Amino acid sequence: MYLNGNYALLKSAFLNIMDNGCKFSNTLSCQVNLVCNRDFMIIKVVDQGLGINKEDLAYIFESFYRSNNTRHIQGYGIGLSLVKKIIEFYNGKITVTSELGKGTQMSIYLPNVNVLNESKV
Repeated sequence: MYLNGNYALLKSAFLNIMDNGCKFSNTLSCQVNLVCNRDFMIIKVVDQGLGINKEDLAYIFESFYRSNNTRHIQGYGIGLSLVKKIIEFYNGKITVTSELGKGTQMSIYLPNVNVLNESKV
C-alpha cells in the first residue's frame, strides 16, 4: 500500500491528532493503530481522556473552536480544522467517536495509490 502526498503536510496532520490525543488524555498518551486494506490506509488515534460532548462534536473541526471542558488546556483551536483540510485535500476523510470520561477515537481514512490510479482509468 502506498500513499502519495506532501510529507510535511501529512506529518503535521498526524502529529496534531496524536498531540491532541496525548494532551487531552489522563495518561498523557494515546494509542496509534495503522490498518491498510485494498482501498484505504486507516490511522486510528485513541486516547483515554476527557472525551468530547455530543454537542461539541459538530464544531470541533471549525477554526478557533474550543469546547468549555478544554479551556484549561493550552491551545488555540486551529489544529483540527487544519487536519481536516489536509485530509480532505488528499481525498480522505476523518471520523470521530467519543464518550465523556472515557476518551476519543479519531480515524483518518486516506485512499491508497492503487485506488486513485484505478479511478482515473
